Amino acid sequence: MEPILASKRIRVIGAGVNGLWCAIRLLESGYCNVTLISKSWSPFLTSNVAVGVWEPYHSGDEQDPKLIQSWSTSSWDHLLRLKLKYGEIETGIQLVSGFKPFREATEDPWWKDLVFNYRVLNDEHKLKLGYEDFQYVSFHTTLIVDTTQYLRFSLERFKSLGGKTETRQITSLAEVSRDCDMVINCTGLGSYHLCGDHTLTPIRGQLVLVRYSQLRHWSIHDDFYYIFPRRNAVILGGTFTEGDWNTEISQADTDDIIAKCTKCFPDLKHCDILGSRVGLRPGRPSVRVELERTSFGPIVHNYGHGGIGVTLHFGCAINVVDIVNDELAERH
Repeated sequence: MEPILASKRIRVIGAGVNGLWCAIRLLESGYCNVTLISKSWSPFLTSNVAVGVWEPYHSGDEQDPKLIQSWSTSSWDHLLRLKLKYGEIETGIQLVSGFKPFREATEDPWWKDLVFNYRVLNDEHKLKLGYEDFQYVSFHTTLIVDTTQYLRFSLERFKSLGGKTETRQITSLAEVSRDCDMVINCTGLGSYHLCGDHTLTPIRGQLVLVRYSQLRHWSIHDDFYYIFPRRNAVILGGTFTEGDWNTEISQADTDDIIAKCTKCFPDLKHCDILGSRVGLRPGRPSVRVELERTSFGPIVHNYGHGGIGVTLHFGCAINVVDIVNDELAERH
């Protein structure tokens, strides 16, 4: 990279997985003046509430499925590479096997050859495992990310590469664009107000954490409840309420989640409840990864990932850096 491009001043807004890895990829690509700005930091981010499972799914009515496939594949390769190089404890990335039962017949997903050990249970195995009421049950090994540990690992990596951080709330893109060459907007649902993007909608998710060390497999059901083991807890979920801005914990939701999950796994009734968490997923008809040329400078937007931010984050970061390279080279 030419020195004049490497010295360009770039500001990234948002310290979740999307903002952090955009900032890291910029530094790894040769840019040396990158500042990450956020009003909040881990563990007080939407990313901290995410289950963190790598699981591509439909993310919006207008989304290009080829982009989801490309971004998801890049993120899978990235997460697996980090897990193998640095280990589970340092990165928070685990390989865990589990079951995905559907009450209606369904097709194999496009990513079945990307994950490990994907197979469909026959009737004998479904009966043996208690899934006889389901038409289609798959089993595979995927990546599950403890997002709090992953954010800690990622922020340390960003700083080790020379990245700078700044804690403040951004109220306008014009404000943050002052005295810099490029802004990357990774504010998630915050772009509803920051950009006036009212195609964004909150998708409220609540989950429950319990202490249970005997669970070895995860389970995702098609009526949206799930059970995921982590190193220090088991996650029970969940809710998926579109248009709900409420971030308060609902006892009714907690009770409903526990009732559904313990019906499937009765032993969970005797677990210690560690607490509940609520997060607002940034829903949008399609993920927005694009350049906007404004009167106050170029903005690259990267938000609207719905409930699959972890699944898409690294692929989107690669896309963002490509856009930055092209725009700054053209301006140069």
